Amino acid sequence: MTRRARISAGVLGMCLVLGAIILLRNDTDDPQPDRFPSFTVDAVDPPRPAQSVPPPGPVRLSPGPNRLRLAWADGLPGGQPIDGVTGYEVRWGDQVRVVSEPTVQLDGLSMRNHDIEVRSVDPFGRRSEPARVTGMPSREARFALDYVDEFDTTDTVHTEVQGSQWHVSGYKGCIDMGSEKAPKKAS
Repeated sequence: MTRRARISAGVLGMCLVLGAIILLRNDTDDPQPDRFPSFTVDAVDPPRPAQSVPPPGPVRLSPGPNRLRLAWADGLPGGQPIDGVTGYEVRWGDQVRVVSEPTVQLDGLSMRNHDIEVRSVDPFGRRSEPARVTGMPSREARFALDYVDEFDTTDTVHTEVQGSQWHVSGYKGCIDMGSEKAPKKAS
């Protein structure tokens, strides 16, 4: 066999292999090749998506210092879980968070109105129509306490003054603040 005949045979063989690959890849009547194939056993029933994904319902917003806390569905008192939903997508600004529970806290927010969308997500990754809410965080707290005493007057820090609410006691390297009056030590 001459060199020219070997090259021609090699090119012809590669063309046949490529043609077979193209033919086998495109030989399908299914317009959506990513779908589950039909099973031949009647006992096997693959999951099928519902017609639509139910929205999360009303969203309640609770502002906090530089944060917003959101709750919906069974995250609200008396709320009900949503059938067929495995998670939720929360969008605000250019941020997105996917959560599995019907509550979320968005931290580090600036003091302005934030438009937030919450969507239900089904097991197939499809999203519902959004539930929209707008809110602004509350003013920044100086202390992370539920009760803040600004100590405007010295009356609130002296235990001998009627109406005092605080007692501060200090030991070397330790300070303890309590909300009750400390008993006076006998001298």
